[in-house]
Amino acid sequence: MILGKPPLYSVLRVSAGRMSQRFASLGVTAIVEPKQVEKECLYQQNHLLLRLRVMPGMYGEEATLQVLRGAALKFYQQQQLARLSRDTLGISQQLNYKLHELKQRLTLTHNLTSRQLEAFHSLNQLLEHLDHQVRVVTEISERPKRHK
Repeated sequence: MILGKPPLYSVLRVSAGRMSQRFASLGVTAIVEPKQVEKECLYQQNHLLLRLRVMPGMYGEEATLQVLRGAALKFYQQQQLARLSRDTLGISQQLNYKLHELKQRLTLTHNLTSRQLEAFHSLNQLLEHLDHQVRVVTEISERPKRHK
């Protein structure tokens, strides 16, 4: 047994059983393709990420449990934040495009009332504001933090 702090990234291979399947909410049916679940938690005042991967093995199912903490966890969290920021910005832009497309199609097939045109104008303003706010949040999440 080695005393001291555990490594930043640990991997433990175990035989998959009911415990791992319960943790991953995988059910008790046989695993055909690898499945993975991640859970962030607090353990003894330390933030950890538990990543459980269950896959079919030669003699049944096998599981790998990874424990991330410290720099490895921080890197994982930054990657997740960047992905969420990109997704949010993409959804905002897609909504803007769909609204514009809807307005064009309605204009071609129907005479829009002043009330409908006003609604489109209001929605466009809301989307512009939403897009701006998403960009502000994205800039904050992508800005590197400076350490003292």
